[in-house]
Amino acid sequence: MGTWMLNMENQENFFNKIKNFITNHPWYTLTSFIVTLIIVLLSLGSSKQSQRPGEQTRPSPSVMRFPTTIPIINQATNPYEDQIIEPFEQRSDFQKKELSIDGSMIYYFTSVNPNRPNITIVKGNDVLMERHVFEIEVNVSDYNNTYGKPERTLDNSTFYGTSFRVNIYGSRGLAFIEDKNNGNIVEQLTFRPQDAAVFVNNYLVFL
Repeated sequence: MGTWMLNMENQENFFNKIKNFITNHPWYTLTSFIVTLIIVLLSLGSSKQSQRPGEQTRPSPSVMRFPTTIPIINQATNPYEDQIIEPFEQRSDFQKKELSIDGSMIYYFTSVNPNRPNITIVKGNDVLMERHVFEIEVNVSDYNNTYGKPERTLDNSTFYGTSFRVNIYGSRGLAFIEDKNNGNIVEQLTFRPQDAAVFVNNYLVFL
């Protein structure tokens, strides 16, 4: 009982000291209160500015574009598996589209050669073949060192003529057209991996 009474007296003395301090130093107490209030308000304002309602950071949608430099690709597996088709007609380089007799749609896009557009052939939701006219200098040796000997070679190009050669890697879904004079590659074609003879039969007109 005595201990409890002593604790009560100590608490009463403590609060009396606080009361006397506030009474004797009113300006100091008011200033401390204002400073504390400002700090709290600034903290709240900062947290609201860091993330306002409706201003959450969202990732930009990924849009597929033909690169200005096209690297040699390794297509050991099907590169078009689960392919998502972009709205080709909304692209800035889109020229036109044509419906093929087999039901596929051919999209044409501007390239560095005005007479040889880039193309993408689509059927349903699948990309069947793409042609990229090269803007950079790539030599046939770069391909041969990477992929070895082509599975099939055409000694002339339907478009470029007899001074050009078509090299086909059907199992990799890759073909390219080579200038016989200097070995430079003028364009690359990528497609669903298939027998080289089947590829030639299906796409000779584009070669």
